[in-house]
Amino acid sequence: MKNILLIGLGRFGRHIALQLNKLGHEVMAVDSNEERVNEILPIVTNAQIGDSTNTEFLKSLGIGNLSLIHISEPTRQAEISYAVFCLKKKKNKGENQPITCICQYPQDADY
Repeated sequence: MKNILLIGLGRFGRHIALQLNKLGHEVMAVDSNEERVNEILPIVTNAQIGDSTNTEFLKSLGIGNLSLIHISEPTRQAEISYAVFCLKKKKNKGENQPITCICQYPQDADY
């Protein structure tokens, strides 16, 4: 069992939460949309309403104890770049959890 932070509860994030739950992992889910957070509460271990681009909010989550951080915010690419930067800074301070990210849905990509 792993402790996973899931940022973003849109269609992809919700799917990831369901699959991680089925695999028996503990999932902390974060989204700025209260309705999405309330919908996912029965499925995840913990859910928070907040802005994942805010470094103080990220610090308040205690992300140093996690096995994995997954960012699922393909419609907020610029903002999420900042969140990834903040998480990488934290990682560079000796915290070694992997960070995965979906930045764009395949159908939205310019090939």
